[in-house]
Amino acid sequence: MHRLYIQQPPHDRTLYDTLHVSPNATAADITKAYRKLSRRYHPDKARNDSDSVELLEKVRDAYEVLKDDTTRLPYHRYGISEPTQAVLVLTGRGIDNDPESEELLRLMGYHRAGESPSQQERLLLLATDLVEKLRPVVEGRISKHTFYEIIAAECDQLKKLPLGAQIIRCVGRAYKHAGQRYLRTMKNKAVVPETLRYGFRQSKLLLTAAGWWGRAVVTEGLAARTSNRPVNAITLHGRKGNFGGGLVERHNDVPSEDEFREKERRKAQKAMIESTQVEALWKICKVDLYRTIRQACDLILSGELFFFATHRRDADGWVGSKGEAVNTRLGLYRTAMAMTTMGDIMVERSKEGTAWME
Repeated sequence: MHRLYIQQPPHDRTLYDTLHVSPNATAADITKAYRKLSRRYHPDKARNDSDSVELLEKVRDAYEVLKDDTTRLPYHRYGISEPTQAVLVLTGRGIDNDPESEELLRLMGYHRAGESPSQQERLLLLATDLVEKLRPVVEGRISKHTFYEIIAAECDQLKKLPLGAQIIRCVGRAYKHAGQRYLRTMKNKAVVPETLRYGFRQSKLLLTAAGWWGRAVVTEGLAARTSNRPVNAITLHGRKGNFGGGLVERHNDVPSEDEFREKERRKAQKAMIESTQVEALWKICKVDLYRTIRQACDLILSGELFFFATHRRDADGWVGSKGEAVNTRLGLYRTAMAMTTMGDIMVERSKEGTAWME
């Protein structure tokens, strides 16, 4: 289990930083750090520190998650403290009414936690939100550099949320691919038909989801087989077997080394099963999320919904916030460029400091 924490950078370092340990710390290091900080922030020793109670509470909360692989591994990989959080996020229910969680849900097309909009409503919500994000750069009211900084700051804030980095990366890729598709079509550079490109990407996502689902089923099946593995009932002074000669049977409330290892093995096994299930759930939801975002982007770039005729005879297209209009062809070109740039930023920022950064 410890090799997993060494090989894969954490989704979020907050709880590790709270305990002042590295993300690849051992269980013994985490326990040692917790005891040290508990003594430091204990009210009897920190009477002059008004923040000691709050700090002690944070230390205890962090330790509750990191002390056990069954809660540490999901946090390390996805930023969740328990697998049910993944279900809440991916189904649009949100977590604890967190405002930042609400913003992440909006990115997926859910405007209020717990709502279940129809597919058409979800598309319109996604398209409307995206248009408002792109509007300043399409109308030329802000520079590309400022646009980059705004989007990057939003990504850095949201990617620390449960499954935030994964969602941002998926949405960013959908923006990027939709923008690139329109630009290739506009410049007649589409060597491979766009339907084939889109079909290939969807097939790849489906195959990946099917692979992870199969892996989850196999992992759970193997765990069920090994869970009934017998453990020696009698241990004499830490040794197993039937011995003569007056050896005294060990007390049943003191676990032997083999029993301790078996308990740790089962805890690690449970952590791996739940982690695999979360990954499989995400891969399945990712197929629908990517498809829905692409459809919302195509809805904008079709020019049929957000580009209108104006009262001026010499201008039609994108109607600005102050009444000015951008020519349809120019407006669509700027929209596709901004969409591609935004997708690049989101993919790049989702990788920064996460498991995808190499």
